[in-house]
Amino acid sequence: MGRTPGRRNFSRQFFPCRPTGRSRYNWHSSFNPASARCRGRSDLATDSTPAVILRDLPLIAGPELTFEDVYGPAFGGLAAVAWGVTAIGCANARLKLRGTTLAAPAAWAAVAAAVLAIVEATLASRGDSLSELTRSAWRFAAAAGTFCPPMAVLGAKRPQDRGWQWIVASLWVVIALPAIQTALTPAGDRMELSVLWTGFLLVIAAYGAILNYGPTRFIWASALYFLGQAALIAPATKWQPALPWFDNAWACLGALLLLAAWIAARVASGRAPERFGGNVDPATLQPTARWLAFRDAYGLSWGLRVLHRVNETAALAGWPVRLAWHGFVDAAALAETSASAVQEEQKDLSPETAAAVHATLDSLLRRFERNT
Repeated sequence: MGRTPGRRNFSRQFFPCRPTGRSRYNWHSSFNPASARCRGRSDLATDSTPAVILRDLPLIAGPELTFEDVYGPAFGGLAAVAWGVTAIGCANARLKLRGTTLAAPAAWAAVAAAVLAIVEATLASRGDSLSELTRSAWRFAAAAGTFCPPMAVLGAKRPQDRGWQWIVASLWVVIALPAIQTALTPAGDRMELSVLWTGFLLVIAAYGAILNYGPTRFIWASALYFLGQAALIAPATKWQPALPWFDNAWACLGALLLLAAWIAARVASGRAPERFGGNVDPATLQPTARWLAFRDAYGLSWGLRVLHRVNETAALAGWPVRLAWHGFVDAAALAETSASAVQEEQKDLSPETAAAVHATLDSLLRRFERNT
């Protein structure tokens, strides 16, 4: 084939020198007419030539741009949106749980998500004017609020549930102490937690999420919640320099994981025939359904206490059934085998036994359920 007319002159006009093997953000320097490759081509050094225009375009972006500089604000904005959606969902859950002692944990979840949304939106809009030390302190102080909802559940029993909220608020302040210290006496490039403090936070997070709700239908939601908390505090640990991502990416990951935890909890709750805090009167539920609704809502800590009290009453009254973790089972079968072996063999209660069980559950759960 013949050569296209003017092809050679066109190439020379727009690309007087071939790019060198530099990085993608430095290759524009090879088009400098003063460089070694373009030395002697002073005819191209006028402002009107396309070569000068191409040479100056990368300078607008800057040779020092990194992945974080380009996409960091987008990650921060996405985190703010995710936190906003989570805050709205938790506020809606709080309305559905009104009248129960779980309304306070739902309110803490909504407040923590709203604070994180405000912080991320602020950092995404004007984060460049703040130092890295200030940004890390703000994020950690806001992330400390995610430890409040699980702690609020541990004190969700009337009448001490009101006073317990002061302990929950104090926990937020205690966990945020490193950020407060950083704000009062700034030192270094960024906030960094000690190994002991990091271990303390991981223990609290594991107990509040994994251990308490792991044996319930919310096991996947609790696992996502724990991973989200770990992602939020990861940039403030001593291992931050070895982590593969930057702070905005970790903040976005934590926000998406906790949003996924809320979605997983909604899905698990929607599939349950017995839903705690719904419009159904708990007294109208079957004893096993009522127990499962309470067990899943309050987790292992309160579930074991109520289970122990019910079985004490059953032994004293001579009921033919006992309460296992998965429902009421035959007392003789439970004595011969383990509770896990008879978990699927739930006992059908006689009317007399069912009335006695309901009365016991009414006595024990009235401090948790909605007052009717």
